[in-house]
Amino acid sequence: MINKTDTIRVFISYAREDQNIAKRLYNYLKDYGISPWMDAYNLQVGQNWKTEIRKAIKNSNFFIALLSNISISKRGYVQKELKKAFNILDEFPPEDIFVLPVRIDDCKPVDERLENLQWGDLFPDFEIGLKKIISVILSYSKDFSNNEYKYREERYIDAAISEYVVVGEQTELLTMIRLPESQGLKNILKHQFDFQSQPDEVKSKNFSLEYPVDVNGNIKNLNLLIEIETNDFILTNNQKKISVEASKDSDYYIFLLTPCKRGSLKLIIQLYYTDIIIASALIKTNSTDLLDKGFKVIKKIISLPLGVFGITKGDKINGDKIEINSGGDVTFAKGNGKVSIIKSEKKYHYSYRGEPRLITEYDIQKILEIFSVHREKDYTDNGDGTVTDNATGLMWHISASNDAVPFKEVQEYINMLNKKKYASYSDWRIPTLEELMSLLEEEEQSNGFYINPLFGKKRFLWSSDKNEVEQLWFLDFGSKDIYALDDFHCYIKAVRYC
Repeated sequence: MINKTDTIRVFISYAREDQNIAKRLYNYLKDYGISPWMDAYNLQVGQNWKTEIRKAIKNSNFFIALLSNISISKRGYVQKELKKAFNILDEFPPEDIFVLPVRIDDCKPVDERLENLQWGDLFPDFEIGLKKIISVILSYSKDFSNNEYKYREERYIDAAISEYVVVGEQTELLTMIRLPESQGLKNILKHQFDFQSQPDEVKSKNFSLEYPVDVNGNIKNLNLLIEIETNDFILTNNQKKISVEASKDSDYYIFLLTPCKRGSLKLIIQLYYTDIIIASALIKTNSTDLLDKGFKVIKKIISLPLGVFGITKGDKINGDKIEINSGGDVTFAKGNGKVSIIKSEKKYHYSYRGEPRLITEYDIQKILEIFSVHREKDYTDNGDGTVTDNATGLMWHISASNDAVPFKEVQEYINMLNKKKYASYSDWRIPTLEELMSLLEEEEQSNGFYINPLFGKKRFLWSSDKNEVEQLWFLDFGSKDIYALDDFHCYIKAVRYC
């Protein structure tokens, strides 16, 4: 908008039947930093409308008379407004402009005073006509001739980086400036496959741009600077100069950067006009040094044999071996992504985390790397709809929920079990991811899943653990995969400690 203490005031006179065009003109004038006055917007409840209209006309720098076949043939207050405007014009020097006759259709004004003035037309092309009107308002506004005019547009800054990146491997950050109604980067990534980023990884933030406008009403391009600030990446170049044209998306720009640590990473994108920050956005991603080159994970996380990864006090990890010394002599040797029992003289009780926590993809990969071990199960069917795993001390609801539900309804189901004291217990809960993993079998079972047939055929089961964006992890017993997805339905297999 116009950056000055006072703005140009323009009164809009129109017939009620032409209100839609009047409102359109009103909004365009506001975008140019002009202060329009229109009764539909500016009159307040309880005000004396006749007094306020007279005051608004008198205080205006310009009076726009919207002319149509309806308005020029209509008697009433439109004609009174026009008469008031011409009375004010009589007080101006002959060369000054105050009344702007603007036609919105092919009407022929018969008022002699209107016939003596040059008309402007908002038809057949509204925007071309508008530009001429704006040019007149700006160039003939003497009180403002030394001021800088600006045209304001709402914009979005789009940024996209792969949700998971690899430490030490170069990736790209894409940015662009788009219009609110545009798909921007999402559309680009949907049709181009050269980038690691995906359409659902685009983050957007809204802001406003103010374009310079010359006295002829021409909107100039805006030259901006995009700067990236981060301590988590090494950048080949952290700045790019861009030119943004009014009413158009900018080009997209690519920053090449290399993650220099693992875990959660942050980037700050700042948009500068001259030396002033006009917009900024925080972008987050995750990195690991365990992902193979080119391994891109958005939703699907793993496809590996799973097993126990709860070791008890006194156990220790020694290189590629896990030595369990909890009262017996057992050694696990790791190889080819699995851990097999070499020697066992005693049966052991496996301990699992029961409290839910935040689990990142890196956590899952690390857990699998160290603890992917298959163990024998020791189930007892209690005959009351529950099964006890004697090796873990966990009691399971055999059948799970009747229906698959979204994650928002999971706790409601658990509350129902506890309220009715299912199997005489009221301490049922949602299992953690580790507890669910303890149910996995090494080989596919007769039910077609990697879970004991006594548990039925419920393939997808919710866990109580969440990822960084508050999605619940769930386990696929048909493939041993782990997911975290929105709008997905899973079954609930409640658990409790014996």
